[in-house]
Amino acid sequence: MNIANTDTAASESRASTPPPIAHVLAAVGVSATVVTLILLAFTWPTHTAAPRDLPIAVVGPPAAVDQLRQHLPPPGDQFAFVSRATREDAIAAIHRRDVYGAVVFAPAPEVLTASAASPAVSQALTQLAAGIPTALPPRDPSTALPITDVVPLTVDDPRGVGLALLGMPLAIGGVIGGGVITVMLRDRRHRLLAAGLHAVVCGFSCTLILHTWCGFLAGAFVTNWAAVTLAISATTVLITGLQATLGRSGIVLGAVLTVLIANPIASTVMPPEFLPAPWGDIGQLFVPGATGTLLRSLSYFPDASTMTPWIVLICWVAAGWILMWVPINAGHTSKRAALAASV
Repeated sequence: MNIANTDTAASESRASTPPPIAHVLAAVGVSATVVTLILLAFTWPTHTAAPRDLPIAVVGPPAAVDQLRQHLPPPGDQFAFVSRATREDAIAAIHRRDVYGAVVFAPAPEVLTASAASPAVSQALTQLAAGIPTALPPRDPSTALPITDVVPLTVDDPRGVGLALLGMPLAIGGVIGGGVITVMLRDRRHRLLAAGLHAVVCGFSCTLILHTWCGFLAGAFVTNWAAVTLAISATTVLITGLQATLGRSGIVLGAVLTVLIANPIASTVMPPEFLPAPWGDIGQLFVPGATGTLLRSLSYFPDASTMTPWIVLICWVAAGWILMWVPINAGHTSKRAALAASV
């Protein structure tokens, strides 16, 4: 009787098991979906990128500013002009990263750019300057408006390619560190120690490459080292905390969050204003976006406020630490409750 029941259960199990072709189609569907999402994540920001409301300072009489707005190429919302009293005020605003550049009409016509803030915006301002002489008399149409790069990029990175692309390696470095630590270590204290040492050591080596060898970063080495260390630590601790809370799926979630979601909207290649609202601002609340903004300011804009990116990175580190504590404390509480109940 038992044998008959066993045979019946086995046959029912085989009948309920999907045929091999279903497994093949499921695997293909999952893999194709993942590849499509990855491609979409990295191509969507580029496809939709366009200058929108870029803050630009204007020095000159109101009539000149009105004429400038009228002669903007369509759709006409690329720039958001902010009045400044003098050329010096406009330069100070550029150094604080309040604006990306300036159009000066008095005392002498001039366009001020900051390629270190964004080569793309500098190019847009250069194109705008080409149309200003003919649009605003009494300038001679045959002469080009002078352009001054107030905050240029370094000689080693004249196009800003290195600074724009550093977000991905740092994000991957944090993901790899968190994954390796969670696989090799089980004790929470050992994981915390390893995550801190990984961030410090990798931060030093990465800063040595980016600052000293390649020249992609300017400014003080120690300050850049601290920023890179905190950026790597934020991702590493987050991955470790998510793994402690969700298991191996936490590592996958952390990698997707950092590499596929946060990195494409980090605005390291183009300014946040190039992305459809509010994605540019949201990207600055993740580790890659905050890291790119922080390192750019430390390298080229010492007068700019860096409080927000520092706070963002510290909050992500704190979130990872909390995630590492919660499941362990919950586990201890449930064990104590079970022991008390048995007694």
